[in-house]
Amino acid sequence: MPSRRVTLRLDASAAIGSGHAMRCLCLADELKLRGYSCTFLAAELSAGIGRRILDRGHEIQFIREAPLAPWSLQDDARTTFSAIRRLAPQWLVVDHYELDADWERAVCHPGTNVLVIEDTPNREHECDLLLDQTPGRLAAHYQALLPARCELLTGSRFALVRREFALARESAMSRRRSASPTRVLASFGGTDPQRLSVRLLSVWPNVVGPWSLHLVVGDSAQLAALQPAADAHRIRVTANISDMAPALSGADLAIGSVGVSALERCAVGLPSIVVPVADNQRETAARLRELEAAVELDTQAILDVKRLHSALEFIVDRYQTMVESCFELVDCLGAGRVADAMVQMPGNSR
Repeated sequence: MPSRRVTLRLDASAAIGSGHAMRCLCLADELKLRGYSCTFLAAELSAGIGRRILDRGHEIQFIREAPLAPWSLQDDARTTFSAIRRLAPQWLVVDHYELDADWERAVCHPGTNVLVIEDTPNREHECDLLLDQTPGRLAAHYQALLPARCELLTGSRFALVRREFALARESAMSRRRSASPTRVLASFGGTDPQRLSVRLLSVWPNVVGPWSLHLVVGDSAQLAALQPAADAHRIRVTANISDMAPALSGADLAIGSVGVSALERCAVGLPSIVVPVADNQRETAARLRELEAAVELDTQAILDVKRLHSALEFIVDRYQTMVESCFELVDCLGAGRVADAMVQMPGNSR
């Protein structure tokens, strides 16, 4: 009988961000409901993300003993291989931009299927299942990059959005239909390496309009740095929100990063201004704009009061259309679909 164990290989840090970890945590929660035990393998993992994983009842094993010690992809593959041999999981989930087909071949074990979570079709993978939740992504985009046996789950139908967003969805629908859009929630992820929270706070007092701003930051250190300026302009700032669903459901518009959080906003019908901070986010930002779920501003435009004001006005003028586009894009059932695909797939044929 196959092992009911899943191993997930990812990293999370100030430089990497928390997106990989959060979408893997969402999937692990769904698998746990189906009777699987999940172990997270990481070379580096921020303390806050680690607490979340443990609080959800999953395990963590570190494959790198000393964070500052020399480390190569060969070291990574060797220690991951040892962990997989010891754990003997039915599935290995890989969510990491630096790992590709060579690494996956090096760590593969008979009896262990491999799921790769991707968002850019730019390298080969050796896997049995590939997930790319980018809106508009097609299986054909990966045609030359995967083995013939690989099955694909593509598009926002498979968005890894946590169950709490499904619970908040109905109340959000009711609120959106009667809302006069004035409440703006801004969040740039758990680490915000571009310091977009600071930059937005510096220009927001000059934005004329009926809008109030709630700024959500990742930790207490960021909160302490922003609090004096926020208090001076009556801007609400909070940190360490473990459940973003009620906060997003209670807002009318959002300003934020691209990635998992953009899909979470769509899940509760929240139109947003998206700010891509990396090249691999630009495609998603453009697709959200094309589907009328978001307006896109770059990291410089977010500092331009006129452009920021115009983006807010654009959303207000098309509010109900954008709300419906968001709801249609993400139905909150994606994580369950991915977990079911894993459960139903037979053992690998390597």
